[in-house]
Amino acid sequence: MKYIDFEVLDAKKQGDFCEVVLKGDFEPSLPAQFYMLKGDWGNHPLLPRPISILDECYKKKEIKFLVKNLGEGSKKLINLRKGDFVKGTGPLGNHFPFENLKKSDKIILIGGGVGVPPLYYLLKFLKEKGIEAIFLEGAKTKGELLLCEEIKKLTDDFFVATEDGTFGEKGLVTKIAEQFQKTADIVFSCGPIGMLKAVSEMFEKEKAKCYISLEERMACGYGVCLGCAVEIKGKEGKSSFQRVCAEGPVFDSRVVIWK
Repeated sequence: MKYIDFEVLDAKKQGDFCEVVLKGDFEPSLPAQFYMLKGDWGNHPLLPRPISILDECYKKKEIKFLVKNLGEGSKKLINLRKGDFVKGTGPLGNHFPFENLKKSDKIILIGGGVGVPPLYYLLKFLKEKGIEAIFLEGAKTKGELLLCEEIKKLTDDFFVATEDGTFGEKGLVTKIAEQFQKTADIVFSCGPIGMLKAVSEMFEKEKAKCYISLEERMACGYGVCLGCAVEIKGKEGKSSFQRVCAEGPVFDSRVVIWK
């Protein structure tokens, strides 16, 4: 897998997050795809980190990521400065299946935490095609909400829930999603595993198609190490393991076997 050399054009911190803008000779991506990124920090840590794409401008060869401080590798990524260099492989994985969407469809996007950036990318992607979507975002508290102003520019239907009630509706974002349970045509979701499981269960027996983008620890990002495999339902009651980095990260929620 070829590494791409990126230069850091900008890096803006916001709490535990940092929006990083990179410039390099990359290929066009689609919403839910990701990159394995590694800064010029030697072998500590050795492995790159999987980061979802927030946005890109292919003509300018600029790509954006929203990185959260989750450990040693991501901490070094959020401390990048303008003029630093990063190596990346990507775009990797599959994408949210938007090809057959119609303008008349009721499309619901449900996100939380680091699951918000790929859904924002999808929202912008659909907007450029003249397709509207409803965006639901959940967080523990107001300070952990992401990209609210940017999302408001792309949709008039933006609903927020915080667990402590400091902004929007008090409680889980799935509580808001209940009002669309019977009327949604298609649902896209990305975020914490508990939220994805709840969304999957909510729409399992409804008419809406439901697609989730899973997050797993990864070492390689392109299917060799098998470290990100998840169990998927198969035919005749049999199951198999598929790789989040290769066959995923997006799966039909009805085939995922939740632990």
